[in-house]
This record gives sequence, C-alpha cells and structure tokens, in this order.
Amino acid sequence: MNGGVIINKKILIDAITGDEPVHINQLIEILDLKERTIRELIRVLKEDGKDNGFEVCTVPSKGYMLDVKDPSIFEAYYSNLDEDVYSNKRYRIMKTLYYLLQQSDYVSMNDLAEMLSVSRNTVISDSQLIHEFLVPFDLVLDSKPHYGIKIVGDEHNVRHAISKYVLESEKPLENTETYFDYIANLDVERLRDVTKKLFEQYNVSVSVDAMNSIVDHIKILFYRAKDHNFISSITESTSHIPQEYYDIATKLGMWIKEEEKIDLPKEEIYYLASQIAGRTSISTISDLYKYLLVSQIHDNLKIIDEEFDSEFSEDEIIKEALFMHMYPLLMRISHKMELQNPLIDLVSSRYANVFLVALRFVELWNTIEFVDISIDEIGYIALHFAGHFERKKLETLNSVRRVLIVSELGRGNMFLNKHKISSILPNATIGTASIISLDEIDAMDLDVVFSSVDFESDRDDCQTPIIKIDELIEEEDLPNLKESVIACQNIQRTTLNRNYMSELLNEKFYRKIKSGDYLQEIESLANSMVDEGYADASFPELVLKRERIVTTVYGNGVAGPHGMKLNAIEESIGVIIVEEDMTYNDSKIRIIFLLNICKGSLFLYREITRFLTAIMNDSDLVDQLVNASDYKAFLKTVDTIKY
Repeated sequence: MNGGVIINKKILIDAITGDEPVHINQLIEILDLKERTIRELIRVLKEDGKDNGFEVCTVPSKGYMLDVKDPSIFEAYYSNLDEDVYSNKRYRIMKTLYYLLQQSDYVSMNDLAEMLSVSRNTVISDSQLIHEFLVPFDLVLDSKPHYGIKIVGDEHNVRHAISKYVLESEKPLENTETYFDYIANLDVERLRDVTKKLFEQYNVSVSVDAMNSIVDHIKILFYRAKDHNFISSITESTSHIPQEYYDIATKLGMWIKEEEKIDLPKEEIYYLASQIAGRTSISTISDLYKYLLVSQIHDNLKIIDEEFDSEFSEDEIIKEALFMHMYPLLMRISHKMELQNPLIDLVSSRYANVFLVALRFVELWNTIEFVDISIDEIGYIALHFAGHFERKKLETLNSVRRVLIVSELGRGNMFLNKHKISSILPNATIGTASIISLDEIDAMDLDVVFSSVDFESDRDDCQTPIIKIDELIEEEDLPNLKESVIACQNIQRTTLNRNYMSELLNEKFYRKIKSGDYLQEIESLANSMVDEGYADASFPELVLKRERIVTTVYGNGVAGPHGMKLNAIEESIGVIIVEEDMTYNDSKIRIIFLLNICKGSLFLYREITRFLTAIMNDSDLVDQLVNASDYKAFLKTVDTIKY
C-alpha cells in the first residue's frame, strides 16, 4: 500500500478520534491535502472499518467522528499501519526527493503538486527543506522559470545520494519507481556471479556485505549510464589503487558493454576500480602503506588505553582486525562511499561502551573527520572493540576458581544448582552451605558466592562478591548469571542487597519536568554535576559533542547521554523524568539517564548499558519509572530490575 495513504490514514484517524465531530475544513488544514483527496481517504477508511472494528460516522453539517466497535480488532488494525513514516510532511519531502533523483530533466511544480495531491504552494514550501537534504552531498536544487526544478551536481555525488535515499528505501514509492523498474529487468544474479568469479580469479577476498554493496554500485552505474550520465573526472588520487582492481573494473566494463551496450569511459573504469578497492580486502597493498596503517592503529590504541585505562594495544587480535578493516574504510571515505550496517541500532544502544571507544578511535585518526564517516561505518569499528570484550569475558569466566552456593534447598536441588553453575564456570571448584555468616564468607578467600538466602546482618557490605539467585536455577537464568559473574569480577562495589545501579543514582541529580529542550536539559543536569563536584568541568561540552555526532536517544523513549570521554570525579547517574512532551530528532523522550563515568570503567559502562537495555525493552517498566511519585519510589522500582 502507498506509504502516503497509510500515514494519512493514521493522521485522519487521530484527528477524528474524540467526543466532537471534525469538519472537513479542519481536516484540510490538519492533513494539508485537497478536499477531494480527504473525501476519498474517508471513503477508504469507511471500507476498512467494516472488517476492522470501527466506523467513520458522518454528522450532517458538522463533520466526521470515529466510532470504535471492537477495541481489540481496531488496535490491531491501527498498530499495523506503517509507523516508520514520521509525518505527512516528511513523507512528502522524501517522496519528492526520491522522484527528483531519478529524473534527468526539470520537473514542473504543477506536476509535483498533482503527483503529491497537494497545492503548488506546498511544493514550493517543501523545496526549501529538500535543499537541506541535498547539502551533505554537495548537490543543489536548481529552479528554472517555466520548467520547474532539478537536482544538479557532480555525478559522483548524485550516485551517492541515490545510494542513500533510493537504495535504502524499504520499497519503491508510488511514482518513484523508475530506478526499480529498470533494475527489475537486469539479470542481477548473473551480474553477481560474473563479479564473484573475477574476484576469485584475482584472489581478492570480499565479505557478503561488501559484495552486496559493490553490486548495488554497479546497478546504479547501469541506471545512470543508460542516459549517458557518466563520471567526467576523478578528483581523488588513484595512484594507491592496486592494479588488480583496475583489471577487475576493466573486465566488468567489457561485460557491461556486451550485456547493456554501454561503453564506459576511462573515468568510469577508474571510479569502478576505486569502489571495488574501497569494499574489499587489503591483500594487495604495499608494505609501506601497511606499515603506516599498523603504526596509526597502534598509536591510537595506546592513546585510548591511556584515556580509558584499557588494554586494547596489548590485544593482537583487535590490532589485526582493525588493520584488515581500515584500508577499505579509508578507500570508501576518499570516494564518498559507505557500507550499510544492519546492526547499527543494536551496536550503538547495547554496546554503548565500545561505540564510545570507536568514536574516539575515529577522532584520533589523522585523516578522518566525523563529517566524512557514517555512523554505520563507526558501528563496524565498534564491533571489533566488542570482540575484545567478548574475549575478556571468556577469560574472566575461566579464571573463577573458588565458588560457594548458599541455599536452604535439599541435597537434590542443591546438586542441580551446582551442575548449572559449573556449566558457566568450567574451572571452578564449587562448595555448598546452608547456613553461613558474612564474616565466614570473607575468611574463605572465595571468588564469588551464589546465594538464595538473605543474610541477616548489620553489615551491608562484603569483601566477596555475592550474587542473588532463585532457590532453583533455571536454564534461562544462566546468561544473566554469567553476566553477573563477569561484572562482579571486573567492577568494585560495596553494597550487598541493592541493585548496583541504585548506588550510582543520586537524589541531587533527579529531576521531573513537564517538557523542555533535550540538549538544554542534559546540559543543565551536566552542569549541576560539575557544580556538586561529581563531574569534570569539560563534562557538559563532552556530552553535547557526543550527542551531536550521534544521538543516544534509544527505544521506548529511553535516552542515555554521556560524554565523549570517561573522566568523572565521582561516578553518578542523573535522571530526568519527562512527564508530558519532549522530542529530539523525531524521537519521543520519556526518561533520561545522564551517565557520568570514571576512567577505567568500561566494564561498568557495559553493565549500565545492560541496565538501560532492560528498561527500553519493557514499556511497562518505563511507565513505572516515569510515573513514580518521588525519588524514593523511583529507586524502589530500580531495585526490582533484573538484567
């Protein structure tokens, strides 16, 4: 179904939901559509309502109202409407952009207005915003009296924009199918097979993602070249591109000429060679360039180790992985390319600690500016740092030797718990006890204690890490228990019977607001942490810098802003509860956790990320935290969170 119809349905449903009918003139203003378009939309909704638990009622001389007959069926219908389109206006702008990128001639304002079912003035107004979308690609929207508008600029940049705005769209939109119609008639599998065989012939290795990206580039080349939109010049140096890539590009050019009767000029061959080089392995680069890469990686990791109190520079595996990754990345940047990362949302939210390290690694690279590299690419670098932590986790689990289980269960159930724990701690000697004091535990020199028993003591601390367990450990409990062992072996803590996150929260930095500007509110809270002596003076600016590069607003209205560096004076987490309305980059915000973390606390940062992930994955939990009557109630809910 057309995305515009879907989003208009949602807006129309929202508009007529209430106790009073809404007049057609009000709907014209709300939806910014012509009257006949709205009446057709109402007709469609009336048909939909017959099978989906609702009715659109016409109130003579007054307008329209929604009457929900079956709430459960209606909710299912409403929730299935496309939720990925942010607003009618945004949809309209993106649709226009997609369309213009696929046109070689000027398009009149009247034709666009007819296509979009809006007024000519609306198209003129939207064109100002289209300019903004084109700026990052060095493209402009040219306007010519009596002819209309057209996107103009260097062919490199046009293809980059097509790759970004057309190829990444989930499906072709109505009246923007020129590209997709053309590609549908190509034998893409044969193209992929020919390309793969050439890589094999020249011993060039390529990942699945990189192969898909190369094929996408060639598809765009086909589409643009059919109308003689050729690359006319190569502005970047091509001297460092190995001969193998030219040979592959030349043979692909010969195949294209044979298949599509398109004779590519030498500039296109050079450009194709650079695209291939930017997405493949480093097996053919010179020894000097390898040395320079290795040196830069080593220097960056040494600085990161100093700043984060980490050990990345001692990890040969991560150095080799970054070495294999950086050459193609630098090639992609020089030719304005990028690989798409399907895991980027997961990486930036659930692995925020290594994403921060990756940001710093890129910032230290002497030939890269943040404006030149996509967040998707940074996500790939972060995955290499995540691999380092996975290896550290395994080392931690294998190093645990002395374990005690404290439980009042019978012998059989105790044996089952012991068996389950041994599966995650293979090198541990595991003892059991039913009654034991904290003093006795401290005297036993244990690595960790698992206890289903609450200790009765005036003490609220213990030298030995104690992990709370249920009386009988289930299979699904093991991943969290494993994470708890890793955390307690890498993070120093003192409190015994509370959720560790509670120790980092502070009532001084707990706020409830009705609404506000996201950046201003987190800057204000960061300044409070500085004033109270918890944060370094640079903290507010480092938080804003991080947010400008890529937002830390995640799912379900949860945000976790933090600085570009870990430099807290005293670790703390600030909280802002948004009671009514706050949005940032089209994302609604309900609760903000401002993270102020010390140097050397990457494992702690990882635990905080797991804590935030547990919240953002549970909308009911978000509601409980937001609706907590005061700080004490908020803290009580935090102590119940399992992650």
